[in-house]
Amino acid sequence: MRQEPALLRAEVAAAAAGGAATLMVLLRVDCLAFCHGLEFHHTGEDRGVFPAVEARHPEPAESLARRRRISTARRSSWPTC
Repeated sequence: MRQEPALLRAEVAAAAAGGAATLMVLLRVDCLAFCHGLEFHHTGEDRGVFPAVEARHPEPAESLARRRRISTARRSSWPTC
């Protein structure tokens, strides 16, 4: 997946030079958009929602800490787009 942005740029350039956009281009665009949306969602949780909940309701701190560890571990395995 790390090479997807470069492949996408190459396919878009080929389509702009007179070729037709392929289904793969469309799928890659959709997949990259999904990945970016998921990253935005989880970053918002980690930086905004979880700290706000912890500040107002300290009781679930252990659960939120576990959720944050899981989120961080998963995110570290994601490809860089």
